Amino acid sequence: MFNKFSKLLPLFILLLSLTACLTAESKTLYDYRTQYVGDNSKTVNLVSQLHFGESLDYDHTAIKSEDNLNILELYFTSESEEVNDELKLSLFKANATLHALIENLDQIDIYINSEKSYTTDKKEIESRGIFLKNFDEYFSSEEYYYEFENELKEIEMGNLNKLSMNSGEKSR
Repeated sequence: MFNKFSKLLPLFILLLSLTACLTAESKTLYDYRTQYVGDNSKTVNLVSQLHFGESLDYDHTAIKSEDNLNILELYFTSESEEVNDELKLSLFKANATLHALIENLDQIDIYINSEKSYTTDKKEIESRGIFLKNFDEYFSSEEYYYEFENELKEIEMGNLNKLSMNSGEKSR
């Protein structure tokens, strides 16, 4: 009896190991959230999970603090010099997601081919009432964050015309 059991034990352990690997949960964006933009590994993990636009190739990230603002600078390269409405919408959605998931992030500056092309400011977005809650609420509650994701899906370019997010944009 023991001999039969000892032959089946390795097979059982292998099966159990494979089952455990298959049932491991995949991470959601909310799992990557961080209180501090200065937490480089978490910030870079978040950035790498987001879609900023088809025409952009991610280059690198920089973090700076200026006038009591925590600023995330994202650098991209692109063959196109144009920042059209579709790209602005993609950038806004990705930036809004970062504002919701990095608690102390105040501003995001996007650089395309080393030129500052696009800026979003957390306080300005909140003051315009584009979303139902403020970013701190989305950060603190997974349920609220999923509401935010649903709101984000409904955003269209017309909603963004209220913002002066183009203030960093170079005319092209």
